[in-house]
Amino acid sequence: MPVLKLNPVCKDYIWGGTRLKTDYHKEFDGPRLAECWELSCHLDGPSVITNGVFTRRTLREYLAAVGKRVLGSNCQVFQEFPILIKFIDAKDNLFIQVHPNNTDALTQRLAVFGEDVNGDGRVVVQHFEQLQVLHSYAAL
Repeated sequence: MPVLKLNPVCKDYIWGGTRLKTDYHKEFDGPRLAECWELSCHLDGPSVITNGVFTRRTLREYLAAVGKRVLGSNCQVFQEFPILIKFIDAKDNLFIQVHPNNTDALTQRLAVFGEDVNGDGRVVVQHFEQLQVLHSYAAL
């Protein structure tokens, strides 16, 4: 199976900054770049393949054509592709989103973008100089 090269999906939300363009050399024409979705089957921005026979087709289209078997046996239980990898540059304060774990997502039939098998699906590659918790909620 050939390696698929993907074009990222760029999102220019109002809270975005410029570091994804200046420090990480992401190509985007707008004045700000909030998120760069590197691997996505999300309906709001699926990655586009840039090589091979599926060039210019989305990752969603590719999976529909070849079947989920290319993802391995552990992904067969998911109705949708369960991974979204993105870079975020937030120049303004943001709320932190908490996603359900896999068990809750599957039993409640939620969009399955929860945790990984080890319980932590998020990796921070650069820390904040100052982080404050302004308010938090206990799990229901």
